[in-house]
Amino acid sequence: MKIVWTKSAKEDLANYRNESKILDVEKYIEKLIDYVDELESHPRLGKKLFNIRDKEIRQLIYKMHKILYIVEDEKIMILVVVHVHRDMNFIVKFLKQQLLN
Repeated sequence: MKIVWTKSAKEDLANYRNESKILDVEKYIEKLIDYVDELESHPRLGKKLFNIRDKEIRQLIYKMHKILYIVEDEKIMILVVVHVHRDMNFIVKFLKQQLLN
């Protein structure tokens, strides 16, 4: 399977890179991406959260971040990468808006 990062997910990583106060943010992001790469061989590794229009939203957690994704056909779409303390209601609303358009 191929992993595809959406524009939103890429922006999430860029924003974290710019705003983070951890010392080695580049290494953290690199390891997060390596962890996400595990989905290529185990696409259902993450926990199922909910469905939006027959799309199963799954969640993978890496340290301080939730990675939300869907599996469709032969690809895994990384939708968003959010800090664990972010309001999930806002994230769900955002995803519904993105996936319904």
